[in-house]
Amino acid sequence: MWKYLAISLVITLLGLTASEGRVTEEVKQQCREETDLTEEDSRSLKANEALSQTKKCYIKCLFEKGGYIGADGKILVEAMKKDIIVDGNNVRLEKVYGCVGNVESVKDCDKVTELIDCFTLKS
Repeated sequence: MWKYLAISLVITLLGLTASEGRVTEEVKQQCREETDLTEEDSRSLKANEALSQTKKCYIKCLFEKGGYIGADGKILVEAMKKDIIVDGNNVRLEKVYGCVGNVESVKDCDKVTELIDCFTLKS
């Protein structure tokens, strides 16, 4: 269940960032079109369902277009730290971004789950 909450949290946070890398509704629409994400799939991102390949690719697209994954698949941790606030717990924040920094790269859609898993870490 924590994993599904983390997915919803990641999607929400990607939409709430406040920098140049902001994930706008336009970016979300572009990613839906690029990944052929259906309206049903879009709704189930916030439900307790497993991630299909399409959903993984959609989330990867959001991270890329948001400026959190570089063209080479490298995670841009500093951009995430600037924009995505996990919560007020500094110990948890350290663990989450330590985990994110250990994800070597997200070159394919399946690897995005490693990134999502970082947001499920407890303090």
